[in-house]
Parts: sequence; structure tokens; C-alpha cells
Amino acid sequence: MNKADGVIDCHAKLYVAHVINLEPFDLTAPESTPALIKQAHEQAHQKIDGLLGARRLQADRYQAIVAEGVVSKVLIDLVQQNHIELVVLGTHGRRAFKKLLLEKFSAWLPVQF
Repeated sequence: MNKADGVIDCHAKLYVAHVINLEPFDLTAPESTPALIKQAHEQAHQKIDGLLGARRLQADRYQAIVAEGVVSKVLIDLVQQNHIELVVLGTHGRRAFKKLLLEKFSAWLPVQF
């Protein structure tokens, strides 16, 4: 059993968030930006669904969230809105979710309100 399974086994709800940083889109043609952001959302949802689907989690045990903005601000807002008590941050990069599910965490952060 890995650490992600332990969190899920304690009857907690697992929130998996992917935040799309909008800064790089400042460099794209304005008419292309909405389509590129939509594509980024779709790719993030597909990746999350693929990783969580392999875990065979019940739909009410997790929530996949794809949001846009400054990563730190979006994550703080998600923690506060959902009353999240523990945050697990993966490493930066495309393998972050996979590392999360394979016990390679960069940080476990208890949340204090």
C-alpha cells in the first residue's frame, strides 16, 4: 500500500488539483489563446482521469480540479473553500501526479486555519 492509498483508506476525500499558469499564454496570439487554454484543460483532465481511474476510486472519494491562475493563490483558495486539512504537493513537472501515487512526495503539509 502506498501513501496515497493510506489517505484514501482513512475515509478522507482526495482532491487532485492541476493549476494552469496563464503567464505563458501572454506570448500566444490573442485569437489562439482561448483554444490553447481549453486544450490545456482537456489534457489535464485526461491525465488526472487516467491516473485516478487506475486506482479504481469511487467517484465520491475524490474530486479532480483543473483551475487557472497563480498556483499558490489557487491552491490556497481550494484549501479554504474545501476545508482541506492536509496538502500533499508533488514535484514540479509532468510526472507529479504519478510521483504522488508512487509515494515520492516532496512535502506533506498539515493545514492550519
